[in-house]
Parts: sequence; C-alpha cells; structure tokens
Amino acid sequence: RSARVHQQIIEMYGRYPHRNHLLGRQSTPEEEEYLKTARNGFVRSVQTIQCPSSSILMPPDTSSTYPSLKILVLHGFHQNSNSLKRSAKKLFRELKGIATFYFANAPLPYNPTGEVKEQLLAAFGDGNLPEISYQRQWWNASKDSKIYHHLDVSLHYLDKLFKSDGPFDGVFGFAQGAALGGILCGLQPFGNI
Repeated sequence: RSARVHQQIIEMYGRYPHRNHLLGRQSTPEEEEYLKTARNGFVRSVQTIQCPSSSILMPPDTSSTYPSLKILVLHGFHQNSNSLKRSAKKLFRELKGIATFYFANAPLPYNPTGEVKEQLLAAFGDGNLPEISYQRQWWNASKDSKIYHHLDVSLHYLDKLFKSDGPFDGVFGFAQGAALGGILCGLQPFGNI
C-alpha cells in the first residue's frame, strides 16, 4: 500500500511535493493544495523549522585567513579510496573550500573466507570468481567479531601516513573506516597514533 501511494505521488507531480522547501524548490498551486490535505505520515514528517529571528544567523566569514583543514578519509569494508571518492563526491565537493581530503587506501586486500568463500565458489565455480582485487579492508573480524585480525598492519600503515602527510585536523570514516576512526581516537591520547 505504501509503495502504491509513493508511486501515485510521483506519477501525479513528478517529484515529492513535501520535499520542495528542503530542496529550495517552488511548489505549484496543485502541490500546495495536496500538502494541505495530505494524510500520509511520511508527508507530515517533513516540517519547516521557522527561525525566530534572522539576526541570530551570522553570515559565513568568507575573508578567513585560516588554512584549509586536513581531513583523513577512511573507506569502508569491501571499498577502496577511489570507490569512496566516487560514491561521496558531492559531499567532498561541497566541503572543498573548507578542507583538503586525504583518502587512505586500506593495506589489506579483501579475501573471502569461510561461509562467504563457499557461497562464492558455489555461485561462480572455482575458476570463475568475480574480480575482487580492488576491494580492501582495514581488518578481518573473527566470526564472533571479537578479534580484529591484522588490525596492527592497518595501524602501522596509518602511523606511516600520519608521519608523512599529517598531522590531520579530523577523520571522516565510513562503515569499517568509521570504526577505525573510533579506534584512532581511542589511541591518540596515549601517543600511539
């Protein structure tokens, strides 16, 4: 039922009218009328927050003489730095004037093991496995996720990266890279990174 409602809205208006104000689009009179009478929960969940006074908002300081931030970017499991650049290019483009991004590539290739390897072999056969050499990982977790195998290799790699390109002002981590960012934050006060 919900999918049908979404489809009808898209067919009727060619877009979601309840997102117009979020995206800076002008609503048509038909869309305005629909928004007044809509009873769908997802339509009512998007609300405009009115700022009490425009004097609270400060214009951005474009005359800043501060240097650009240096941000280390850590990709997720099965990704690499290039795939992350492509998938999040809009985010990085928007922040281009604020920061310089350093995309780290995990030193460990992804090697499927156990159940995953068996499923791949069953699906593709021994000689026809899909290309995975471009996929990287920061560590390989044990089956119960309590042990991070080869994490030391990644930490050594990042230590060398910090010495050659650091210091960094911050870390952006995605998925497994976000967990690694948390580990780095935990190690930093002890001078380990």
